[in-house]
Amino acid sequence: MNYNRSLYQVVEDTCLAFKKESALYYENHVITYEKLLININKLASALYELGVRPHDIVTVCMPNMPQAVYALYAINKIGAICYEIHPKSTTTQVKKYLEKTKSRFLLVLDIFAFQYLEIQNQKDLTIITFNPFDKISFIKKIACDINSPKHIEPKTLRYEKLKYILDTKITPYTWNIHETAVLLNSGGTSGESKIIELSTDAINKLASNGSDILDMTEGVGVHMFLVLPLFHGFGLCMGVHAPLMYGASITLMMKFHTNDTIKLIKKNRVTIIIGVPILYKALLKNKNFNSNIVKKIKFAYVGGDFVNQDLFNRFNELMIKYDSQARLFEGYGLTETVTVCSVNTLRENCPGSVGRAVRYAKIKIVDPLTKQQLSYNNLGEIAVSGDIIMNGYYDDLELTNKTIIRDDEGNKWVLTGDYGYLNEDNYLFFKQRIKRIIKVSGVIICPSDIERSILSLPEVFEVYASSIEDDKHGALIYLWIVRNKDIAYQNISDDELKTIINEKIKNELSIYAMPKEIKFIDRLPKTEIGKIDGKALEKMIKEK
Repeated sequence: MNYNRSLYQVVEDTCLAFKKESALYYENHVITYEKLLININKLASALYELGVRPHDIVTVCMPNMPQAVYALYAINKIGAICYEIHPKSTTTQVKKYLEKTKSRFLLVLDIFAFQYLEIQNQKDLTIITFNPFDKISFIKKIACDINSPKHIEPKTLRYEKLKYILDTKITPYTWNIHETAVLLNSGGTSGESKIIELSTDAINKLASNGSDILDMTEGVGVHMFLVLPLFHGFGLCMGVHAPLMYGASITLMMKFHTNDTIKLIKKNRVTIIIGVPILYKALLKNKNFNSNIVKKIKFAYVGGDFVNQDLFNRFNELMIKYDSQARLFEGYGLTETVTVCSVNTLRENCPGSVGRAVRYAKIKIVDPLTKQQLSYNNLGEIAVSGDIIMNGYYDDLELTNKTIIRDDEGNKWVLTGDYGYLNEDNYLFFKQRIKRIIKVSGVIICPSDIERSILSLPEVFEVYASSIEDDKHGALIYLWIVRNKDIAYQNISDDELKTIINEKIKNELSIYAMPKEIKFIDRLPKTEIGKIDGKALEKMIKEK
């Protein structure tokens, strides 16, 4: 396969080779590769007629629906840059994103369009709205229309009307594969979100790992379940581009619902699941997932947040019970490397690690201060090199130069800000964000070690370890606990559970890891992609 082509051209090749095969499953509708290409080209023609040109930045603010997939490749066909943002971004956030990138085009859901109309009065902006149920479900389409803005500004256009009158034939833009093709916001879990520039080369090269990681060499018959959003690198690259590169099928889900997910896994014969830990926890708690439907699942990957060993054990035991070849494996990545840069697989895995570097990536550990490479089994900052790393942070050369360093041979390395080590077999062991490391009386404490220890208790469902400032010790541990709500684990009081937790930490870790305070909470706040929102919890501590 020729990866030295645009994202659009790579998928165009697949569409022409697998015309009658199923590309997208959405609601109760199936979109073939032939229809996928037609819809991509129609949208590209419409956007071109509206004035989109090469190097323009087009902002896409849509959930997982077919039009979001069309938009990614239509924008790329023109030679414009696709900027994916959260579909529930506030007006203030969207305005800030548009102003920073000088984006003049915004693609949104019909029902959310009204909240962005005021922005049009302040800048030259064309808004194109989409009904997620157009040609999919008549009843849902009408319901969506009813809840959409009735009075549309002159430069706000409904795509389902526009597409019937615009059908200009355009020639695909010839990309320099190292040019920035996609913009994504960073997770923003440790500070203000940054806009990351990703090249065609980085996305194509990483997606090509689908042949190794997901066994997609023969795409027909492979079926990806996708609830991870396109504004997340994992969803965009491994959830959409990798399957479409190889001719596989994708089940799109706008918002995760456990029962609906299980029904789709069964109905569509899903073979691959990718997601964050909370997705797998929800599935395993549902009795309908504990059935023969899991037999078709061949691959399951988890990432994006701390994963307890108990989750691996429970998932794998279920797969063994129903004779499925799938095992739950963990990977590691960040938007600065598109997404996953190391991962465990069925063929190569090491318990406790986040796997070896994927093809087109290299990983080393450096001293956080000197940036000199460390030897095996020494903790330090994780650095990543290779074709998959970002071009830089949009309009922020200073931060780019701090994050991307060069070695003595001139190779670029992204400093991840994450703490970990490599063993002698080059398996990566991730500890946590360096910014999350807590020093108690000068002793380094990794919150992930505390979380891992506590999550082995059956009475605990979720835990997050943070810190509070202390004049004497510098910092002390603060624990947030969500109890297991199953009635079998309600026979001990909160005070009794606190005693058990304290004893466990003292015996397994150290006295420095002992919590100053343990707070029981009904649920932990989550970020937009399902990670525990540490910033929200830290804010709650300060507000006490």
